[in-house]
Amino acid sequence: MAHVYVSAASAEIDRAEIAMGHLTCAGFEITHDWTVVMREAFRREPIDAEKAAHDDLWNGIEPCDALIGLLPKAPSKGFWLEVGFAIGIQDGPHTILVGDPADACIWGGEVGAIVPDLEAAIRVLRERYGVEP
Repeated sequence: MAHVYVSAASAEIDRAEIAMGHLTCAGFEITHDWTVVMREAFRREPIDAEKAAHDDLWNGIEPCDALIGLLPKAPSKGFWLEVGFAIGIQDGPHTILVGDPADACIWGGEVGAIVPDLEAAIRVLRERYGVEP
């Protein structure tokens, strides 16, 4: 089973949750669901931001086989930090960006693929990791 981390702008948390649901139904395991902590933060519940960031990087991205990056519609520092972290890991995760290639920034050439939608990303993952539909 391939392990996947979904990166997205926290402002687009619904989009990330939907993507995680689709990936799980397609047979992939999500390494870390960061949306749980962000929902708590949105409800003004106290969170340990340092621990949350650590968990995203070391429990989500570092052990994953693939990072699915949902290209944000608005600026997102966290999203690009996560993509850069994934790219920087030697023999790290296969990075797939989902969205318009024009939004991929200068790192577009450093990722494994840029695809138009999540269905295309799932096809790439299935081909790469041999996960049957």
